[in-house]
Amino acid sequence: MKWIGVVACLLLTGCLAGGVRVDTPGALFHLLNHAAETSAAAQEAYGKALGETAVRVVREVPFETERPEPWARTQIADFAVARDKDAYLVRENAPAAPIFRPGSDGIPRIYQHGYMTVVVEGIAWDRMRFDLGGEPVPAAALEEYLARWHYDPVKRAMPASEGHIHSVTPRPDGFVVDFGSASPVAVLELVDLLQRSGIYRIHITADSLIGR
Repeated sequence: MKWIGVVACLLLTGCLAGGVRVDTPGALFHLLNHAAETSAAAQEAYGKALGETAVRVVREVPFETERPEPWARTQIADFAVARDKDAYLVRENAPAAPIFRPGSDGIPRIYQHGYMTVVVEGIAWDRMRFDLGGEPVPAAALEEYLARWHYDPVKRAMPASEGHIHSVTPRPDGFVVDFGSASPVAVLELVDLLQRSGIYRIHITADSLIGR
């Protein structure tokens, strides 16, 4: 499969940098997988809890925002909930996902992906921030990527992928992704896209604001 090559390429051992340590091969994928599984379990538990008190619960509900960036307009709420039979459905998100660090020492890890340096400080599945080191967001490539992983408002259909990204939110120097029900492969494909778009360095951390 195509993504196997992406995983292998991304997890090449990097070089030591000041205040940053090289991680072991496979450690990043393990961290992403752990974050995704923890988020999925929390979403499932929250959905069951909602079902005990609400009349109707719908999972992964798309809606449109007024953001100027086309790639940021469509978002997916974790749930839409009606508390009684006469109530409208109201969007609701599960509690914020925990932050996972790449090491118990609290020191960021570095990976080399082709000519691009990937620094990982922390992973939060619902608010993973990608700082692009001053480079512009590759909008066209990002929209193509979202066609595989995100809801299509024109076709009104979810993508035929391994889960769905819930949102991409602009930030200074980059953007924040709520990876929703997507698999870790979505993260790796995004990193590969950024590298192919000519970005030399990215910094991945947990955003302090969910912004969704």
